[in-house]
Amino acid sequence: MKSLFFCAGALPLVFALGGCGGATQAVVTARTDRAVFALSPGQNAVLTVQTQGNLVGGTLSVPTSEATTTSTFGALSFSLPRGNYGFNGILASDSTFRATGNVPSVAPFTLTGQLGAGASSGSFSLVINGQRVSGNLVRG
Repeated sequence: MKSLFFCAGALPLVFALGGCGGATQAVVTARTDRAVFALSPGQNAVLTVQTQGNLVGGTLSVPTSEATTTSTFGALSFSLPRGNYGFNGILASDSTFRATGNVPSVAPFTLTGQLGAGASSGSFSLVINGQRVSGNLVRG
């Protein structure tokens, strides 16, 4: 009878540990990546992407109206109001992420990207009001 109680008492532990043997997902340690890019004609933006585990968050900052850039692959045909716009999402794999945010009085936005590995740059794509702007992400 003692062995029956032991087995019944240990059964929840077996089920609790059962989830440990499934598919594995690499955990990314905390890191920060940045991009400075032309958001629209005459408008600059700074993108800061922070990851911790499988979570992604950060800020799209529109600090000035002067376009001085380090990376440009296109620009929006409209300007965004000056400000800081937060976003959050998930790290879908070791390096691919997807996040969403909102620019009040303009529109929600979607941010997708790839974190760089080693000394290589990553990339991002920001979509707002159906328009896309892309650039490079640099670690640090």
